[in-house]
Amino acid sequence: ERAVTFTRIGDVDLNTLPDPASQAVRVPSPASAWHGRYHETSSPDTNSFKAYSRDTSVETNCLRTGERCVSYSHYDSSYDIRVFADGTWITDYVGSARCEDNKSFSTHFHSEFPLPQPPQDPITLLAGHAHNVATGSACAGTYDFGVKYERTGD
Repeated sequence: ERAVTFTRIGDVDLNTLPDPASQAVRVPSPASAWHGRYHETSSPDTNSFKAYSRDTSVETNCLRTGERCVSYSHYDSSYDIRVFADGTWITDYVGSARCEDNKSFSTHFHSEFPLPQPPQDPITLLAGHAHNVATGSACAGTYDFGVKYERTGD
């Protein structure tokens, strides 16, 4: 959890904004094909924790160059953010999370999802791998697991 405060400091000088017609044309990114509703399944490499699945909605937004994108997967009251570059979505999170006993623990979570080959639009199956190191609670341990997103609709 983070508290964020925004303070309005004035209006934008419209003369400082670039003319949209002078901007480079958007370059399509294969990452923009990851959008819609998906069923997410997590499968541990060992019996170190329970597998889980959930339904999620995914939105992807890319820079004008198409080289980098952010995919936002939201479900229930939480979300995941994955950054796309060089043909792979990556999440790298260092912070805190909650264990099943609702106690907070420190975590370093890393996941990678390569772009399916050949590229498809929409992406029907996105599969990757995750690694998590948890400390400071009953959830302490090192966990490796596969994760897949199977498309269920728009």
